[in-house]
Amino acid sequence: HNAVDKVMGAILLGKAEPGGAIYTTGRLTSDMVLKCARMRIPIVLSRTAPSSLGIAIAARAGLTLAGYGRQERLNVFTHPERVVLD
Repeated sequence: HNAVDKVMGAILLGKAEPGGAIYTTGRLTSDMVLKCARMRIPIVLSRTAPSSLGIAIAARAGLTLAGYGRQERLNVFTHPERVVLD
């Protein structure tokens, strides 16, 4: 949660622009996904698995939610149209 809270603070203070992507090593819980939706961050990635409620919220909010992001591997759970793999 700390990394997401720091990004939220930077956006609120005008030190960062919303609209990019965020990568965290923590589990994508419903709280974290809601924070990203409120910050208008369309792509949320994690090294671990998202919670089922986090996936549902991301789907409704129009966020691309991906988990298990390691090296060249990634599982996209919602809105895969934003992900382009080369």
